[in-house]
Amino acid sequence: MKAHVILFGAGASFGAGDIIPEMPPLGNQLYSRLKHFFPASWGRLPKEMDVIFSADFEKGMGIVYEKYSQVIAPLMKDMAIYLIQLRPYSYESLYDLLVKRLIKLKLLDSFLFSTLNYDCILEFCLLNQNRKISYWNYGTEDSVPVWKLHGSANWFSKDIEASEGVTFTKGVTFEGGLKAHLDTNEVIEKCIVNQGLYPSMCLFMRGKPIQIAPSIIMDQQKKWSETVAAAKTMTCIGINPLPEDSHIWEPIARTKAKLYFIGNKTAFNDWAQEFRGEECIFIESYFNTGFNKLFKEWQNEIKRD
Repeated sequence: MKAHVILFGAGASFGAGDIIPEMPPLGNQLYSRLKHFFPASWGRLPKEMDVIFSADFEKGMGIVYEKYSQVIAPLMKDMAIYLIQLRPYSYESLYDLLVKRLIKLKLLDSFLFSTLNYDCILEFCLLNQNRKISYWNYGTEDSVPVWKLHGSANWFSKDIEASEGVTFTKGVTFEGGLKAHLDTNEVIEKCIVNQGLYPSMCLFMRGKPIQIAPSIIMDQQKKWSETVAAAKTMTCIGINPLPEDSHIWEPIARTKAKLYFIGNKTAFNDWAQEFRGEECIFIESYFNTGFNKLFKEWQNEIKRD
């Protein structure tokens, strides 16, 4: 197991900087971007969904899942196409700087990267540093673990084929293995041409239902919970507490690891006061302003070991 765990949320990618072709959106901005780029899918949802999605993406997705679940697959494939195109530009994003500094300090091997994001910006940054990606284990000498607890835009079923045009509704699941593709063009091609199933991504709604390879995702969440329980430090970057996502926030609340947090201070303090009995430290509200302070905290903690 790894001694130090980082959990990234949408705020980390949003604030990472140096990302093309545009700044990754936060949850409340995602719908407008998807509707803009994909008028034939996201743009064809009933007009009344505009206000709902803009105010609360998870609520909007929940309504689509209940009322229009037959369109979930094309919606999710287009979301994957949008997200897989987000990538670092000049090796100076905060993800790049984080990886480079951990390498310089010879600390990278002691960290487990985990994320709730479907994008692959972090993976592209690691590839920039000639590191391979280990999605489902703790890594090797030349690979780094990146555990994607809600799935990823580049994970496709490798055991089940469904032709384009196949439709399925809520409650339907497809088990089997997964294969990751880190070539953007391959992901886009599989979404558009070769694959009736969408990538293995939890639906961005309350309860985070999983239709593609749910056993793999849930097994990784279980392993992550065990790793968090044994960790020395737990760091949350760009994610606000959501207790109803118990698979994430119960392990964080229970662990005896020192907890560091970058995000909404009020939300964090309210959550910590109610759920967290162990030591926790608020760093800053934003990834860029808290970056150097976080490293100082890590180094001080590791020196004490």
